[in-house]
Amino acid sequence: MEHASHALGPVLVEHASYLWLVPLFPLLGALVNVLFGWRFERSGKKSLVHVVAVGAMALSFLTAAYAFVQMLHLPAERRFLQNTLWNLFSAGRVTVDLAFALDPLSMMMVLIITFIGTLIHLFSVGYMWEDEAKAYWRFFAWLNLFVFSMLLLVMGDNFVLMFFGWEGVGLCSYGLIAFYYTDREKAAAGMKAFVVNRFGDFGFLAGLFLLFWGLGGAWAASCHTGGPSYQATPGMHSLAGASDAAASLALAPRVSLREHAAPAKHGAPAGHAAPAEHAAPAEHAAPAEHAAPAEHAVPAEHGAAAEHGTAPGHATASAKGEHGVGAQVMVGPTLNFRELRDQVVIEETGIAEHLKDQRVWGVALLALVGIFLFVGAMGKSAQLPLYVWLPDAMAGPTPVSALIHAATMVTAGVYMVARLNFIFALSPSAMGWVALIGTLTAVFAASIGFFQYDIKKVLAYSTVSQLGFMFIGVGVGVYWAGAYHLLTHAFFKACLFLGSGSVILGCHHEQDMRKMGGLKKYMPITRWTYLIACWAIAGFPWAAGFYSKDEILWKAFTSEHLALFGTATPWLGPAIYIAGLLAATGTSFYMFRSYFMTFTGEYRGGQGHGHEHGEDPHASVAAPHHADPHGHHDAHPAPDPAPAHGAHGHDAHGQAHGGHGGHGHTPHESPWTITLVLVVLAAGAVLCSLLGLPAAWTGHEPLLEQWLSPALTAEVPFVHKPHALEFVFQALGVGAGAIGFVFAWVLYKDNKSKVPAALKEKFLGVWTVVYNKYYVDELYDLVVIRPSLAWSRALSWFDGHIIDWLVNFAGSVARGFAGIDGWIDKHFVDGAVNAVATLTIEGGRTLRRVQTGRIQTYLYGALAGGLAVILLNFLIP
Repeated sequence: MEHASHALGPVLVEHASYLWLVPLFPLLGALVNVLFGWRFERSGKKSLVHVVAVGAMALSFLTAAYAFVQMLHLPAERRFLQNTLWNLFSAGRVTVDLAFALDPLSMMMVLIITFIGTLIHLFSVGYMWEDEAKAYWRFFAWLNLFVFSMLLLVMGDNFVLMFFGWEGVGLCSYGLIAFYYTDREKAAAGMKAFVVNRFGDFGFLAGLFLLFWGLGGAWAASCHTGGPSYQATPGMHSLAGASDAAASLALAPRVSLREHAAPAKHGAPAGHAAPAEHAAPAEHAAPAEHAAPAEHAVPAEHGAAAEHGTAPGHATASAKGEHGVGAQVMVGPTLNFRELRDQVVIEETGIAEHLKDQRVWGVALLALVGIFLFVGAMGKSAQLPLYVWLPDAMAGPTPVSALIHAATMVTAGVYMVARLNFIFALSPSAMGWVALIGTLTAVFAASIGFFQYDIKKVLAYSTVSQLGFMFIGVGVGVYWAGAYHLLTHAFFKACLFLGSGSVILGCHHEQDMRKMGGLKKYMPITRWTYLIACWAIAGFPWAAGFYSKDEILWKAFTSEHLALFGTATPWLGPAIYIAGLLAATGTSFYMFRSYFMTFTGEYRGGQGHGHEHGEDPHASVAAPHHADPHGHHDAHPAPDPAPAHGAHGHDAHGQAHGGHGGHGHTPHESPWTITLVLVVLAAGAVLCSLLGLPAAWTGHEPLLEQWLSPALTAEVPFVHKPHALEFVFQALGVGAGAIGFVFAWVLYKDNKSKVPAALKEKFLGVWTVVYNKYYVDELYDLVVIRPSLAWSRALSWFDGHIIDWLVNFAGSVARGFAGIDGWIDKHFVDGAVNAVATLTIEGGRTLRRVQTGRIQTYLYGALAGGLAVILLNFLIP
């Protein structure tokens, strides 16, 4: 599969020395609140906590906005900002830097994270001000650290930094979901999220290791007229080491680009790396001051590369001719995204063909790489079967739900697949599985949302379903539309979650929609913003969700390259379209169901519905970590009562938890720190439409597709269809949303229809299965948790009874030998030593008697000796 119909050149780097400030500000905010936040809170300066946290986010967003403006003024092929701080480590030809990079894709992600993250921080001021956990500082510290980790994930220019951020968001999700850790159920939900993501991380690492192994060959061009031919270079497998980044770079083999490598031609199809309308003239393609020639690729000093806009230790495209013609591109194992992209998409390197030819145990290497990497994405982005942690993430405060579901963690998997588009596009099988799993997840999660009563649970399963649509987009190869749906979802889902938080506060911490109703007259701002977000997610053309979802489903229908098990599946694209259309209909139904149950009719909070345990047949077999039937996920009081935050007092707060969620109290609109955020997000959910107006309407590529094209270089084939057919499919998309809306209107508006209760009674078995989320949690408990616990108990018994017995037996034998050795030492060795000492002492004592100190005795001795000598002379001849 070709990446594009034209030759692609290396990425041209623009130096930006300030990028490190974007993740630094949230990190500093977290550190300040960890070190001093508790002091602020105890000393009566609690407001300093959110001043630090929100201020850090605002500074991060402003820095990111400055980078966006700088990138906007660059030609399309130069939109790659690089900021290398220092080298982390070098191993042979591989070097890893602490470096941040922004291209159009990561720029979009950074703007989403910092802008929506700032709004969520601001929302949290009013929401968490009087939280009964009494850990205001801890909440904002975790929130800032979460954003830092996500920024590290999307801004890191290599897999190592991405993985640090990948694990960081997992850790922070544990801390935030289990924020109320004294509640066992909420602590278990945090642990569940942490453990499930470890399964995904195993797949991510396995895919990365396989990819790194697959790059372990180098190719040298043979200038045959028939085309490029390559053969393995033995030097690639050399074990020679490198002492620093420059030496590592010098070891890396290179391939020189030939003269036929040229930029995009006019009229290139959509999705190409450099569309004609954005291709810079040759004279502007690579100014000398920004692109170091190949002979200067290894700087004399580590910092020298910065002067040329290059990353120390990495090769850079030359500025000879057009778009890097004549440059040298490093090939071989790498952990750097830019280097990996260059050697895969540039035909002269031969890397793409080499990777496509490799097999592991008879299976295509790239299929395994793509599937394993997608397993990692399944964990982070909650796809079947690793989605089970995300609904339980509702255990944390509502701002946490908004941050995780809308702007950060769950989008990490989608971003990773889009970032590696040039790898996934080489394997139709990997793309087929990504699209298929995304489709199944979208339909499965949408169906669960039909019968949920907890407003946050409805939104949780909605997130799982919408993530499925994003994976359909990146799976069928319309990467820009998958990223576009990520953007639109960030706005409307953040608006929905924060709107639900506003409702929960207004209803005195009630989350059961059966105990709401009629809130449009009490909470008009929350009502309108929630309705706008419902329009967006349902797919009506006056809001942004329509454009991203429609493009994804249209491209799925026209795709012709997907495969499963290595076999082409031309039927898969149309099947995905049909399933996606059903999921879109279901999405519209359950979202407007939540709207009508919450905002229309009369307020039912004073009447109550009794406990779920008394009504729902599922209660006796509910899965672990189900929602508190009283709806007290966010076990904290009313919002900020301080005038400084625009909040008003909640005089009934003292009874809020004691009277089953404060039944009988009048709902109220939320403070300005909440409603202002809702208005901004709702506006974004509408205005984002301008970025994705389809080409069939405007005659040119959507603005976002043009913006993302330099980063999304992979191109996959689609069947060309006339615009008239596209208009028909757009009408079908609107019709799907309208059908869901009509059914929700008829069944749930004003809470007057008796049909839902009658249908529930008639199909109680089906209702119970769906309400219990198809018993997937119970299945996990039966198939995974219980066997794991049994296995751990068996291992514990084996350790306590067998291993410990063997250790104790070995200790006993050792003690026996030690006793014998001690007896021998005591009685033989010590006896011999003591005997020598005794003999020496006794001999000395005997000889001491000769030394009397009397001269007469010495004279007698001398005389006796003399007589003895004389006598001997006579006796011996």
